[in-house]
Amino acid sequence: MSKEANYKIIDIGNVQLRCQITGKADAPWVTVAHSLATDMSMWEPQLSELAQHFQVLSFDARGHGGSSFPNGPSAMTDLIDDVLLLWDRLSIDHSHFIGLSMGGMTGVGLALKAPTRVKSLIACDCRLDAPDFFKNMWDRRIEAVAAGGMEEILDQTMMTWFTQKRLDQRGALIEHVEAMIVNTPSKGYLTCVEALKGLDFKRHLSEISVPVLFIVGDQDGLHPKEMTELAAITADAELTILTGAAHLSNMEQPQQFNRTVLRFLLNQ
Repeated sequence: MSKEANYKIIDIGNVQLRCQITGKADAPWVTVAHSLATDMSMWEPQLSELAQHFQVLSFDARGHGGSSFPNGPSAMTDLIDDVLLLWDRLSIDHSHFIGLSMGGMTGVGLALKAPTRVKSLIACDCRLDAPDFFKNMWDRRIEAVAAGGMEEILDQTMMTWFTQKRLDQRGALIEHVEAMIVNTPSKGYLTCVEALKGLDFKRHLSEISVPVLFIVGDQDGLHPKEMTELAAITADAELTILTGAAHLSNMEQPQQFNRTVLRFLLNQ
């Protein structure tokens, strides 16, 4: 991660968001959005390659990393508006957008709400609706975090985020992600979980008018099947399934991920 001096704290009115800008001045913008219970450092495996071609905006979502959190729950509209307000404060008229899990959900919401500001969208390892089993999973996570903090969900989260092979290897990657999870403020996690429980973008996918690439790890539970369906019902969409990756596909298979992303972005 870059030195703290490179961070900006941007007041967008309701929360303060920590962000970082890297890459080529005057190049097209790419904004990257992380998953629940991580922070912008999740994108370290991509930044150096993206920065060769783009200005890259990384930011910590509300309640995560160095960003503040609101009092009470959030909705998906709040996560979307956070990005639009951040762009306004930084005078970014339009940007490519790459998001994973919660970040991918946010990107789809952006493409629906503000299509003229999204040059293209890469949505990774995410679903776009909230069926009962999905809501129930989050309710169980809420209970666990309320009872014992973020450590209560560490093991079960890691088991879905990485393949067993990568977990068995341990090392700096796994330690980094574990630290991101346990260092996420419980209140920040819970406010964003409430937003995810209200997810309702799938039925609007036919309305998306920007180029879309869906990326998913082949070992990411139900997501490969779900995202194959999402790609089929989204106009002008591509799908890439990465081999040997679970939920954090950009971290587990960064070379595959980066090749796929750059091929797509440089053709827009």
